[in-house]
Parts: sequence; C-alpha cells; structure tokens
Amino acid sequence: MLRIFFDNDVFIHSIREYLEYDNEYELLSLLTIVKVEARNDFNDYGLDINPYRHDLLLKVPVTKIKELSIQTEKLRPYINEICQTFGGIYINQIMVGLLTSKEQQEVEKVSLLDHHLNFYHNLIKVVSNATIDDIEKTYIIESCNCLLNGNNLAAATMLGCAIERVVILLANSCLLYLENGNGSEQELKNFTDKVINRKNANDRLSGLINFVKPKKDLFAENGFENVEIHLSHFDFIRQLRNEAGHPTGTIISEEDLFNHLIYYNDIFKKTHKIIEFLQRT
Repeated sequence: MLRIFFDNDVFIHSIREYLEYDNEYELLSLLTIVKVEARNDFNDYGLDINPYRHDLLLKVPVTKIKELSIQTEKLRPYINEICQTFGGIYINQIMVGLLTSKEQQEVEKVSLLDHHLNFYHNLIKVVSNATIDDIEKTYIIESCNCLLNGNNLAAATMLGCAIERVVILLANSCLLYLENGNGSEQELKNFTDKVINRKNANDRLSGLINFVKPKKDLFAENGFENVEIHLSHFDFIRQLRNEAGHPTGTIISEEDLFNHLIYYNDIFKKTHKIIEFLQRT
C-alpha cells in the first residue's frame, strides 16, 4: 500500500537544491522531471508496521530510468538528510519506476508554474533594487504580486499603468532633449502640442512614435534599437490594461502576462538608458 508522508514538491525542490549546491549536475539532470512516492508496509489490520521506515519510489520518464537506477545510492545521503525534516523518517530502499505520460504532463505543468512564480519573485527583487522611477517600480511590483496570487486582470491593469508611466517618462525626456537645443523652435512647439499636451493616451503615444521615427538611429546608437516596434508593443500592453480595467469580459491568461513581463524585464534597462541620455544631452 501507499501513503504520501511529505509534500512532494517541497521534497523534490530540496533534493535539487542540495545537488546544485554540491555541483552534482549529472544527477540533477536526471531529476528534471520526477515524481516521488513513499511506500509503507501495512499489516492485515491496515496498520503501519513501522511508520518511520519507508521505501522511496522515484518515478521518471523511461529514458532516465536505467541511468538513475545506477545512481540511487549516490542520492541516499541527500534523501536521508531531507527525510529527517519529515519527522525522522528512514528510507529502506530507493527504487526507480516509470513516470506515465499523464503523470509527466502533470509534473511539467507544475514545473512550468514554478518557473513562472520564481520569475515573478526575481523580477520584484530586480526592480526593487533598480534605479528607476518609483511610480513605475510600484506598478511592476504590484503586477508581479497580483500574478503570484492568481489575479490576472489586476496584474494586467498594473502592468499597463507601469508601461504608460514609461511612455510619459520617455515623452518628458524627449521634451527636455528639445528644450536643451537639440531641435528647432517649431519642432519643440509641435512636440509640445502633439505629445505633451495631449489628454488622450493613444494620441500622445501616436505623436511620440511620429517624433522618434526620424531619430531611430539616435535611439539605436544608445542601446534602444527598433524604437517604433517597442512603442507599438507598449501601446498593445496599454490597450490590454484598458480592457482589463473595464467590464468587457476579457480573459487574460497567466501565460500571456508572463510573456509581457519577460518582455518588460528585457527592455526596461534599455528604456531608462535612453531616457537618461535624452535628459543629459
């Protein structure tokens, strides 16, 4: 008979941490996809013969079974160490079995979610320590926290606010760039009228895109290549915010929001680099 006496995810995570710490990357590679089960012996009355002694079954894809079977004793010190945290459990046998296709899909789904959650936690740390605008920082952190709690619509709204703040910062830095003598009086007037003074966010972003088109080489030279494409992406995220923040019935998946935050993580340092360049030039 079978009884799970521990948190499967915590157990696997602990094993991986130990192996990574000891640079046991070959062993670690064998446990990329794994499900752990504890097996107990029960008597005829359904009572545990020895509740502190168990066999452990490591279920892995068929391609990993043979190699992992050879390495089980190398895993024992790590497993024994971890099992002490589960009430002093002792492991008799360490066995290797087949992880079915259905089980593998379930494990991969959990692993993917763990990867996303780790990314959100990491992004919070990165942004918290970054020298960027406090308002933008607050909205990005809020977006990550919303996703950590499964609140996708709220996360989309917070992300959209952060991106709109980036657009405002970029527009203001372009204005300062022109005011510092890097454009004609007419260009400064047109920018003020068509970007800064526009109340509608869509009009403001359209005006900004028109302004950067002839200056895309300047942006590229300072690490912000394909500026028009990035501004169009900003606009898409901003529109997503509008849909999420109104009762439209829009459904936004966690996967989509994860990809948008991946994009933000890749671009926010470049964005602030060009903002700083325009402000000091």
